[in-house]
Amino acid sequence: MPFPTAPKNLVSLSALPASSSKSKEEIASEKQKNAEKWNEALHEGMEQAALLVFQALTNTRETGSELEETIVQNWYECVSEFEDTDTANRKGQYPQLMRRYDFSRDSKLKLLEGSDVSNPTKFDKATGKTVEVPITLGMMLSWKDPEGREFTRPGERLRATMSNWLPAGKSVLIFPVRTKDKKMVPYKFDIKIVDDGAMGDTESKYDWVKYN
Repeated sequence: MPFPTAPKNLVSLSALPASSSKSKEEIASEKQKNAEKWNEALHEGMEQAALLVFQALTNTRETGSELEETIVQNWYECVSEFEDTDTANRKGQYPQLMRRYDFSRDSKLKLLEGSDVSNPTKFDKATGKTVEVPITLGMMLSWKDPEGREFTRPGERLRATMSNWLPAGKSVLIFPVRTKDKKMVPYKFDIKIVDDGAMGDTESKYDWVKYN
């Protein structure tokens, strides 16, 4: 059967990728450099995201030592309320500094704007070109290692980054909010700083800094 003649309508054709005359070594070197660029961008993106989430937790635009002082003040208020509450009426087994926050308005914030770290790139098969990938807050909130290495769960690396900012014994938990039928609400999270009192040698097991 002969091929059909010219159709009445035309499909949209994508641009063909440019042919490469690079050696295998040059290609491998470029891949390595791009991987390093991704790692640097992810590290800086996580640091920036951690700052924004701490600000959301405390409802402040403070940074640095001022932000830390506000977190500490809020923590001791939670500890005081926890210890003053009858054990039968406590909401948990230990103090929790918690806030529910909707990041949907902020999910597209580009975290590397104004930074010395540039956005990473990827190859777009449709256009045959290398394109920039903006590192956004939404991406950092749900990021997991695509290679299945250290951080395999969404948000796990961000929680680890935030916990690294805290003294020993404190950790950050971030949970997606779910509807009554267990569906996740996009970009809405419960953010917590917790301490089970199991570590430390100060008089109060819930002290912010628990080692003299």
